Amino acid sequence: MRKIITILLLVIPIYLFSQDSDYFDKGKEYEYNAIYIDKYGDTITNEKVVFRPLGRAWIGQPWLQKSIRYVYNTDTAGYKNYIDPNDFFHEKNMKYFAKKGKVRISKKETTGGFYKKHFYMHPPRTNQYRMLFYAPHPFALISKLTDSITTFEWGMNIYLMGDFKWNYTVTPMPKIIIDDKEVIAWRIFTNSTGNIKERFKKEKLYNSTLDAIFTKELGFTKLHYTFENGIKIQFNLEKVVYL
Repeated sequence: MRKIITILLLVIPIYLFSQDSDYFDKGKEYEYNAIYIDKYGDTITNEKVVFRPLGRAWIGQPWLQKSIRYVYNTDTAGYKNYIDPNDFFHEKNMKYFAKKGKVRISKKETTGGFYKKHFYMHPPRTNQYRMLFYAPHPFALISKLTDSITTFEWGMNIYLMGDFKWNYTVTPMPKIIIDDKEVIAWRIFTNSTGNIKERFKKEKLYNSTLDAIFTKELGFTKLHYTFENGIKIQFNLEKVVYL
């Protein structure tokens, strides 16, 4: 009898944990409209990007993060007019086009995120979204989601590049309707601080802002980036598909 009770005490918490669903669990997709606007104010691409949780550990940090795949439905006609602000990558794209006769595009990218006391995910960093590597990462400190305006700072040190730091201001919003559901939302506005090495500043990509909307149920429903060089990248959640 004691053995049975012991087994139950071990199994029940595992079962309950397995029933606990969050943003990064498999079984749904988040479809975003994604727009890339160049430094002259021209819309270069207008396309769909799917955020697809895979329901398994992410290889980069398997003890903490779950895998999420970004699927790119690239606006190929517009992408032909995309000029990478980094001369090295622009030249690489041009060489690929000259050799293959088509633009260099990745159809998907797999990275990680987690939802515990914080909500965090790596931003898309492929194709025309490559520069989001430098930008504020989508991050929400759950304890700061209150009825008042709150602030916090977060960042990381990247070897050979320097300190990446971001200031976050969290403002409560009226309820919003997403996917026919009324949810409580917060605006999270972020600007870059920190100190990266000078040679990485010449592209004018590090100094940037992120104007976002976050909900506990659906994660970030809006991610609008603005860079020092005038480039804008905007993601807006259109619907959630349950698989």
